[in-house]
Amino acid sequence: MMYQIKAIDEFNLSAFNDKTFQVSDTNTPDAIIVRSSNVSDQLITPRLLLVARAGIGTNTINIEACTQNGTAVFNTPGANANAVKELILQALFTSVRPLQTAIAHTAALTGDDLQTQAEATRYQFIGGEIIR
Repeated sequence: MMYQIKAIDEFNLSAFNDKTFQVSDTNTPDAIIVRSSNVSDQLITPRLLLVARAGIGTNTINIEACTQNGTAVFNTPGANANAVKELILQALFTSVRPLQTAIAHTAALTGDDLQTQAEATRYQFIGGEIIR
């Protein structure tokens, strides 16, 4: 059996195009994958087996209609947790050190003695401490 998957938002679903799954723009899919767009009630048909939300929450999906239809709904909370942690760390470092200015300065250095040039000007980019 070939299952039709409808992606409402943009995803890389190349792994789903095989003998079992086919990414399709059908209005009667077997499965829907959505990031943050609303899932239209017209897509909740007897054929729909599941709705997968790539992210936290299910507020863009009519849970009551899916339940009455026998359609499973699930989300992926925490899937972006590492990205959030990295963003927070980057913000912490940027708040105490002029990283972008230092990167631009270093990128503009030329010549054979880059290390010497960088060492000679690094005092300009010393910032505060995150933890004292």
